[in-house]
Amino acid sequence: MEKNLSIFSFKKGPYGFIIVLSIILLLESAIWIFDDHFPHGVYGMVLRYKNDLARKKNNNYDILILGDCYPATGIEPDIIQEKTGLTGFNFSGAADTTILFGYVVFSNYLKSSPPPKYLIISYLPQTIYYHEKYIQHYLLPYFYHYRQGNLMPLFKEFGFKQGLLYAIPSLGYQSLLKKGIFMDQFWVKDRNQNIIDENFGHDGYVTAFEEGTYTEDIQGKVSKINFPESSFYKKYFIKILDLAQKNDVTVYYIIPTVPKDYYAIYKNSGLVEHIHQHLQSWKEKYPNLTVLDPQSIINEKSFYADRLHMNRSGSRQLSHFLADTLL
Repeated sequence: MEKNLSIFSFKKGPYGFIIVLSIILLLESAIWIFDDHFPHGVYGMVLRYKNDLARKKNNNYDILILGDCYPATGIEPDIIQEKTGLTGFNFSGAADTTILFGYVVFSNYLKSSPPPKYLIISYLPQTIYYHEKYIQHYLLPYFYHYRQGNLMPLFKEFGFKQGLLYAIPSLGYQSLLKKGIFMDQFWVKDRNQNIIDENFGHDGYVTAFEEGTYTEDIQGKVSKINFPESSFYKKYFIKILDLAQKNDVTVYYIIPTVPKDYYAIYKNSGLVEHIHQHLQSWKEKYPNLTVLDPQSIINEKSFYADRLHMNRSGSRQLSHFLADTLL
């Protein structure tokens, strides 16, 4: 009997292990292959779409736009093209995807396509100040949406344990569900695509705020906004600037605008001066960098849907400003 048990554990045990491992690999492969049919919500699908486009070979855009929700809802490449003849795509993500999304999109684009003539960058102060502890605690699941082609930088940035959540689909979905990322669930790919088509066009501009006017009373709500840019943001901002300089790409950094009452609080807090100093300090090292501040021409409340996002009137104003700058 002991001999038979020994033979079973030696001869049949490995086969059992191989069978179990094969089933696991098949299930994980199926999840990966049919990933488009699982819920990502509008937010996740937009990120996936833009990441996939950046990795597509032989794109030929004159202008790439990187940033968070400010440029995503505020810069319309079609308007710039109509006025200048320069083609472009808005690859902006959102504050919660951090500047890492901008870096991997730009890096992947340069690997697969000729470099653009211009790179337009814009990040809200919130994105600049996101520190690593906050990102580790709250934002890691958001990166799952654009893991395709980006596993190496994700492993490198967040370590092996967290990297497994991006590399193994079932673990990633558990993480997303645990964090409640699927607030709006769309289970069928075609339905997801329809939602995408309704929310942003072929140029990547997000039509989240067609109309609407900023009316919030914020006087007295903010007393002090004066934090240094995070090391996380700084690291990837430098990486983006290095890539642009290496590929002879002219960079325009747009300082985000806000309604004039909120701008007064920004200015009194020292934030405006701090952002200007932060950006101007990079110009000596990166002569291809130009800093633009369109606050004076996008100052009125009628251009904003809320204190951070422009409505369609504001996005048209900013897009025409950029077009005139590039002429």
